[in-house]
Amino acid sequence: MLTATAKKVIIVLAALQLFIILFLSLQNQIYTWDEGSYIINGLELSKEKISPVLEKYVAHERHPLLSWIIAGMINVGLPLISYKFISFVSLLLLLLLTYKMGMEFFNQDVGLVASFILITIPTVIFLSAKVLTDIPSTLLFSFALYLYYRGLERPTNFLWGGLVGGISVIMKA
Repeated sequence: MLTATAKKVIIVLAALQLFIILFLSLQNQIYTWDEGSYIINGLELSKEKISPVLEKYVAHERHPLLSWIIAGMINVGLPLISYKFISFVSLLLLLLLTYKMGMEFFNQDVGLVASFILITIPTVIFLSAKVLTDIPSTLLFSFALYLYYRGLERPTNFLWGGLVGGISVIMKA
């Protein structure tokens, strides 16, 4: 059992870690090849005109869902900086899902510790500050597994788990 002080320390450290990840997301000025592909594909799929120089870098063989999300954000009128928050928001949702799963499978302490461990993994920190498919696809796949588990109590959740699992494949495959 975690003490109340330990829980508070974990929550404060987790909040600090999330703030650092948000700062890294906003400071992301050097894009990897994959990030550039998703952003250029999203621009090309949206109403935005892209320069002839960028047209030769359009790569529709990349994972389609992230480019579709970026294009949708552009078409809705969100500023171009908003695509930097896709992985960060996915990490927040994954953090909440991890907490909920830990709490349901074991107890609140396990959910809290599991969530804290999740946001201290260096790979998760790096990937959540980039415009990549890894964190969103992990969120979708984890949610599909959670829905399959919930399907044991309510069979219609199996259907929703299959749908979300298929969307996670579109995000990553």
